[in-house]
Formats: sequence, C-alpha cells, structure tokens
Amino acid sequence: MDNRNWKSGASGTPPTAPVSPSAGYPQPGDPAGPTPATKPGAFWYHKIGEELRAVQVDGGITPDDTSPLTQVRDAIRAMIAASIGSAALPGAFKNLKGDARGINNHTAVWTADKATLENAGGTGVKVSSVNVSIVSTASGANGLDTGAIAANTWYYDWIIYNPTTVTVAGLRSLSATAPAMPSGYTYKARAGAVRTDSSGTKYLLQTLQLGRKAVYVPLSGSNLTAPPQIASGSQGSITVPTWVSASVSSLVPTTATEIIASAQNQVAVGGVALLAPNNQYGAYGSTTSPPPLQAGGGNQLSVNAFGSMVLESTNVYYASNHAGGTAFCYGWVDA
Repeated sequence: MDNRNWKSGASGTPPTAPVSPSAGYPQPGDPAGPTPATKPGAFWYHKIGEELRAVQVDGGITPDDTSPLTQVRDAIRAMIAASIGSAALPGAFKNLKGDARGINNHTAVWTADKATLENAGGTGVKVSSVNVSIVSTASGANGLDTGAIAANTWYYDWIIYNPTTVTVAGLRSLSATAPAMPSGYTYKARAGAVRTDSSGTKYLLQTLQLGRKAVYVPLSGSNLTAPPQIASGSQGSITVPTWVSASVSSLVPTTATEIIASAQNQVAVGGVALLAPNNQYGAYGSTTSPPPLQAGGGNQLSVNAFGSMVLESTNVYYASNHAGGTAFCYGWVDA
C-alpha cells in the first residue's frame, strides 16, 4: 500500500496538526440531537498512513499500490527475522536428522526441532518443526536445484525458507556453498550430504545422519549391502610401515571434517592392518607414535579397530602385512 495515493483531492504538502484538537475517544454522535459525530480530519489519516509507511520502509518494503495488501505484514516479518539474525547462529540445528535409508529410492527426509537459516545479507531467521522430503527426480523446492541427477555423485541437502509465503522446504544441490535458490526462497542452511549410486537409476546410498554425524546403513537387497572399503590387501612391512594413500572422496563429502572408519585383520594370525590420517605415524605397537587405528597381531584371527579421525586431506593412509587386511568407511562427521 502507498498512503500518499488518493482517488482525488490530494495536497502537495502534509496537513498540520489541529491547533485545538478534540481529545478523547470517537463517538457516532446523535442525528436527532445537538451532539455531532467525531470527525477524524486530514491529519488523522496522515498520522495513520505515515506510521504504516514507516514500518514498510524500515522493513525494506517500497510502498506500492500494485502489490498485494500484505506489505506491512511482510515488513514486520523481515524486521523480526533481522532481529533474530543478530543473535542467532546461521546453520544451527536442534535435533537434526537426515534419513536416506529407503531401499532403492531418491528421497531423503530431513527433520529438526529448530533451524537457523541465513539470507545473502547475513541475516538469520529461525524456523521450527522442520520436516521436508527432498526427491532427486523433482525440480526446485523439495527437489534438485538445477539440471538432472547424476550417478555416483555427492549432493548437498539444504533447508530453505520463503519469508513471503512462510514456507519451509528442502533443496538438493551439487554445491555445498551456493545452491540455485527457487523463486521466493531467500534463506538457507546446509543440512548434510547424500550420494547417488553408480547405476542408471541413480538411487541414494543408504545413510542416516543424526546431528552432524552420518553413517552408512547397509541393507540386504539394496545398493549398499556392506560398509564401503577404503583399502585392502598386503602393502608390505609394518615394522617400518609401507603407507599407501587411499582417496576418500567417494566415501565422504567435501564438507566432512572426520571420517568414521575401521582397520581390520581377517583370518591371519600375526596379521596387522593400520589406518592413519597421514603417513608420518610409526609402526604397529609403537609407543611413541602409534597409528590411530591398528588391528591384529598376536594370535588373534580377526581383530577390528574402530574409531574416527580428523581428515587432514582427501586421503587417508593404509598399511598391512597380510592379504586379509582391510579398512572400511562407516560414515563421517559433517562440518
């Protein structure tokens, strides 16, 4: 709305306040008697219009008679979002859950009690009771931001918000930093990542994310029946470890800060498997620089060492003295 547009009779200057105003409350008057009805006067209309106009302008809305009659409401929402954003942490979630455990499907369901999203100007807004399903075969809100889904590829799932329609939705993108936002959606926060398989159907691999920790969930009859392997087989001596670099780019997303992994010695007495974030760690059993994950030795036929390591690069390092040595990826911790 624009309070300075009238059907006719407008003045080029604002009205002045009445010198002797009639203070009190409005009343209808009495047509049969001497009591006249209350007359608002031009200044009263001016006051109301200018007050509403100030709200619109402060909220970043340009008064416009051709726009829907929700401009004051939209301005108030924008100012509330700005005040929340000054104290909120964009990208923060409470009880975030990402569920892509369905067998042979394109959908991940994201829920959260609360989430703080951010717009391009750095202003945050809080949304509650988030529950969105993002489908790889759809486009725009609750689908893929642009293009068609690709096989064997990491995608990043976002929670997005349209302040005009007060709508929370999801969005899947190749970008971990700047998804192509659907029209009207100006707030966003990255929730996590999913990966498609290598088949022509491009289904999602089964994963479950709670908070910032995500794990692979093997399911019988699905496209993921076991945790993905990082490396396997004999790589030489473990007395002076023969470290072999193993890329984890296909196993954890670029946003991962930690990898959840295991080193396993299988069916070999005296067999050892080692896993480390770099190749500067010592030998199996070292008392000064032991590798973070080391499995085997002694008379054990099968030993599995499980844990997480901070990722120092897109590679981890593996060593084993037996063909039965293996390292697996169980999941990751997202930034």
